[in-house]
Amino acid sequence: HQKEEIRYDGQFHPSMRGVNFSPAIRAGDWVFLAGQVATDFKTPVFGVHPKMPYYGSDIEIQTEYILNNLKALLEHCGSSLEHVVDAHIYLLDIEDYRGFERVYRRMVPSSPPALTVIPSTGIMFDGPTIEIDFTAIRAN
Repeated sequence: HQKEEIRYDGQFHPSMRGVNFSPAIRAGDWVFLAGQVATDFKTPVFGVHPKMPYYGSDIEIQTEYILNNLKALLEHCGSSLEHVVDAHIYLLDIEDYRGFERVYRRMVPSSPPALTVIPSTGIMFDGPTIEIDFTAIRAN
């Protein structure tokens, strides 16, 4: 397969942030999405507002933010949440799984992909409590 680096102005790209990875790589019918966290890398989006700590759940807010970004990126790549075949979920606190699952079940189609939950000791910077990456096939 020929590797194709995906550029997407709606989300990060090496030329925008000075990092050495792209939001997605396409190879034939396969789409590999880089791990995403709940931020736009300009303004942190870590969850509940500090002045309203009981209005919402950090893990649920972060999961929804990430899944919305991944959904938009998949559509840009010619795929969709329905075409995800593998999902890796990195959680800093395994007790956050229930909150993650509530949002995941609501946003992901009725037949979800294979899912691996990986307890993690850290994510690329402080703040996020979850990172998600997907592998999908193109929708034809």
